[in-house]
Amino acid sequence: MQNNSLHKSLAALLAAGLTLVLAGCGGGGGSDGGGIAPISSVPTGSFGGTNIGLAVTAAGGTLQFPCGSSGTITSPLTLDATGHFSATGTVLPITGGAQPVGSTPKSYAATFTGTTDGKNVTLTITPDPAKNLSATTYTLASGAVPVFNAVCPQ
Repeated sequence: MQNNSLHKSLAALLAAGLTLVLAGCGGGGGSDGGGIAPISSVPTGSFGGTNIGLAVTAAGGTLQFPCGSSGTITSPLTLDATGHFSATGTVLPITGGAQPVGSTPKSYAATFTGTTDGKNVTLTITPDPAKNLSATTYTLASGAVPVFNAVCPQ
């Protein structure tokens, strides 16, 4: 009889422990188990990486590249169900060196896609296919200062 009671107590203890483990593994209805909801967009703020800087706003963001080139993301960096974002915008390339009098560099359309964990962003910039340019992928960290090591023409 006492053995049966011991088995029931152990079974109850194991069930309680399993419930706690499952709750800690994200079984809590869409949270990470710590009471923090998963992120739904790239956090606002500054991100930096090699040859790129990104300032994220609620409406999109701005990009800095070497040699004075820049970019504008014109739609929010909202994450989908798989944790990816896709946004549109433009890139303004500055080639450096002498520019003909009266000429102005022209921006081109681009698509900005990627992922984030809230601290790091992987960003792929895909130029308008008419530009015949390759997509480029960058890794940026929250709060990091961009490191521009490209050689710019004079």
